[in-house]
Amino acid sequence: MTLKPLSTRLGSLFICCLSTLAAQAQDDSTYSADISEINILPEICVRHKSNAQCQFKLDVNLQLKAKMDVCMVIESLRIRQCLEQVSEAKFQRLLTINEDVKIDIINRDTGELLYSSILKLAEFQPVNLRPRRNLGWIL
Repeated sequence: MTLKPLSTRLGSLFICCLSTLAAQAQDDSTYSADISEINILPEICVRHKSNAQCQFKLDVNLQLKAKMDVCMVIESLRIRQCLEQVSEAKFQRLLTINEDVKIDIINRDTGELLYSSILKLAEFQPVNLRPRRNLGWIL
């Protein structure tokens, strides 16, 4: 049996938890037939347990099947950003969140919901490790 360093095992566990949450975030989304492709990064914001807020740069890249007026709406943060007559849309925002937020992409003319997803907030608290002591008896 080989022992991996503790930091490697904890890092692997942390990555597994993030990938599980990412899969859950993707399952919560709804698509419209007008969208050919959409990417939202990040899907999860991870904060340290002692931090009250999570700050990150949100990137939304959207390809539509036809030109239209689209808006990105985040109701809980009172954000509405619109673009006119585009077939490819890019939205970028610096966000600070305290809880999960819902991101909606809507058709500005009709008010139709094109895409909806939830951006998850996760907390990370490192495991408390016993302090290493060097008593000087190993030479």
